[in-house]
Amino acid sequence: MAAALETEVEPDPDAPVYDPDAMSELKLKVIDPDGAAVEGAVVSISGMRSSAQPGAWISYYRGTPPKGTTDANGEVSLEHVVWVDQDGLVSGVDLNVEHPDFVPFRNSSFQLDTKVVELQRGATVVVTGWHGDPSNTITDIQIQLDQRASLGMSAWKPQPDGRLSTSRLTPGLHLLAIAYEDEELGTLRSAPHQFTLGTVGWETIHLELLDPMRLEGELDPRVPRPVEDGFVRIVIRSGGLEGVPVLTRTLDVEVESDGSFVVEDVRPGQAFIVAIAGGWASAKLPHPTDPDDTVFPTVDLPQDVTPFVVPMVETGRLEVTVLGPDGEPAEATVFANPNYRVRGVGSSIVPGRDWAAATNDEGVATFPDVPANEGMPMGVSAPGLQLPEEDRIEGLSVSVKSGETATLEIRMEKEGK
Repeated sequence: MAAALETEVEPDPDAPVYDPDAMSELKLKVIDPDGAAVEGAVVSISGMRSSAQPGAWISYYRGTPPKGTTDANGEVSLEHVVWVDQDGLVSGVDLNVEHPDFVPFRNSSFQLDTKVVELQRGATVVVTGWHGDPSNTITDIQIQLDQRASLGMSAWKPQPDGRLSTSRLTPGLHLLAIAYEDEELGTLRSAPHQFTLGTVGWETIHLELLDPMRLEGELDPRVPRPVEDGFVRIVIRSGGLEGVPVLTRTLDVEVESDGSFVVEDVRPGQAFIVAIAGGWASAKLPHPTDPDDTVFPTVDLPQDVTPFVVPMVETGRLEVTVLGPDGEPAEATVFANPNYRVRGVGSSIVPGRDWAAATNDEGVATFPDVPANEGMPMGVSAPGLQLPEEDRIEGLSVSVKSGETATLEIRMEKEGK
């Protein structure tokens, strides 16, 4: 039987040609709910979507992120790159619009053919605190809102009586917490407050400020003492499930050689503990209501048991070999991304370690202390080289098991291939 002939696929003559310098213009008009032009709105692009990876968000790393201010006609023009990289065109952008009289606008997948952005007005929210007695009103406070609100302290303006207010919150469900600094009492914090906001009217919030609290803990007794390079992060979560927006507070501390740690200035909520220390890391425990999920050790604040003992498991080791197109060892920097995930909050990189390692003369980069991780994302940077197209688009990953050594070999190709 004659062997089938291999035929070379002809390139598509109409396919766009990669040009890293190609630019395009996004022209927008910003209006209010009545259709009138909004002058002085700050419009910016902070990220991009790629035609090659529709679900991925990519930071705008190609030069200075575009930013402009609307004119008297509410119009602005932003120049942005056409290509995210050689594998994908910019198919959408992460667009932000800010104005002191309106609710902030953000669309992380803003379509480039959209020409008008309508800003919304919100109801007025007035916030105060009290300590000891509700009649003892405190106005000199710091305010934190849920992530969905996307409002900082600059959005809060003082009323004539000193109370802080804003009209820039979107209608719907919100979480809010306050803090107050006192030389004698220290930092006072409220428990998170949940409320539902309408489109008009006033919402007055008066919260009790609680005395300073702390979290006291120690690492699993199986972790050898003295503990080396111990680091703890607590993520205090309120909300984040069943449609409730999330309010978080993240605090980092180093672990003492005896395995103990103290986290000051915490507020009421559920604290997730991410720890790493000389060959050990936080254990992922079965979720109490979801057998297919796991969670990091948690403690409810204020805590009932002191100290809280953090369950730990052994970390793994990762050795990554980077080769050039000729199969020889390559000089490169390898990036590991051991994520931790807090349900309702999102993912971040395990703290307390440098997750970048340079290759040695054999082209091997070593990570000696990696928390067990299924499908951990990886990255490689090497002068004049790039990952193969499949790895660039699909992503590079490796699985690391507790107490074991994982290996990965990466064959790079010439840049621009």
